[in-house]
Amino acid sequence: IADLWIATAYPELTEHTQLMKRRSSALAAAALSLLVLGAPLMTACGAQRNISEAVSHPPADLSSEDTLALNDEIAELTKLLETNPQDADAYNKRGIAKGELQDYQVAIADFNKAIEINPQYAAAYGNRGIAKKNLQDYQGAIADYNKAIEIDPQDADVYYNRGNAKSDLQDYQEAIADYNKAIEIDPQ
Repeated sequence: IADLWIATAYPELTEHTQLMKRRSSALAAAALSLLVLGAPLMTACGAQRNISEAVSHPPADLSSEDTLALNDEIAELTKLLETNPQDADAYNKRGIAKGELQDYQVAIADFNKAIEINPQYAAAYGNRGIAKKNLQDYQGAIADYNKAIEIDPQDADVYYNRGNAKSDLQDYQEAIADYNKAIEIDPQ
């Protein structure tokens, strides 16, 4: 599941997340190159769809301990929101945890609430985009990424995520442009 959720929900995993991001980027770049350069050959043999799915939909691998920890975090954030219902950050974090559990519709509701409270909350737009992408609402995801970029044009992760959504729509040139912008902002 997307880097932003993990980094926000579990800061201690940032180093691991960055490693996985680099691996995902390398895999995505290789797949994009193969898709763009080898599209006629791959279309002929039917391989294009399988490669796109493998890059776009990595298998979920949450352990029961992870699931329990996420449910505990959701419960704590829910208690916090009972006492402070205007805490946009708590809604965003709860949405991240729900997204990690693949409860994307409920996560979107939390991101919507965070945005309602703080319309300039770039991370909430980015996270809502991730949830929409996971629901295969690529146009909705791109719209959210565009808003996040409008608010914070220096967030490399949002360009990377928007590139992934564009790739899912087979808009490879635009996806590559977003990946290049992400690398320009954060070359590491």
